[in-house]
Amino acid sequence: MSSVFIDKLAPLPDYAAFQDPDARGCNPRRLTDVGRYFINRLVDRGMLVEIDHLSYDTLLDVLDVVEARHYSGVVSGHGWIEDRDDIRARLLALGGMVAPFNGPPSATAPQLLRNAKEMAPYPYFVGVGIGTDIMGVTGQAAPDPDVTITYPFTSYDGQVQFLPPRTGNRSFDYATGGLEHYGLLPEWLENLRQVDEKNGTDSLQILMRSAEAYLQMWQRAEGAAR
Repeated sequence: MSSVFIDKLAPLPDYAAFQDPDARGCNPRRLTDVGRYFINRLVDRGMLVEIDHLSYDTLLDVLDVVEARHYSGVVSGHGWIEDRDDIRARLLALGGMVAPFNGPPSATAPQLLRNAKEMAPYPYFVGVGIGTDIMGVTGQAAPDPDVTITYPFTSYDGQVQFLPPRTGNRSFDYATGGLEHYGLLPEWLENLRQVDEKNGTDSLQILMRSAEAYLQMWQRAEGAAR
């Protein structure tokens, strides 16, 4: 039994080639015929194609399929794609959406602004969302070190006032704990508002337009279905 186990380890992998920053070794098989069939059937049904976590070569193959179908329903929901200008341009030209993974608002704001600027040349509603991936195996956003959350604070539309968050006998302090659960997203947004106020930017407005941008993208996808 031990000799069989040792055979399965040989030859040991050689990672020297991957010292090159442009080298890619994840899933070199690319998109299979079954995979291509699957993507086309998603398009036929007007379903959204989530492209995060694809290997680079598979990502290129999927983009080839949806481009051939002129299909808008393509989403990078939390920024786990090859973050290259040409990849984002191909996705946005279709009318798809690229949402950065949420981090500290001071780091996320430039990504929202960048993606909105890249969307602007195309004939689609401009709005950029974020992906939390809270149910995934990942950490959540830390607060910016200079953020001050003063309660009560008001929502973006001025319709809701937020009080200090508390669950049972536990209180949560966003300024020290960051985004510990979904209920602290208002504090994250208030942090983003403060970033905009400090820098004279409008990233929060871009984020608040993301729901409409997403719905219009979904509508185009359903309209293209057979």
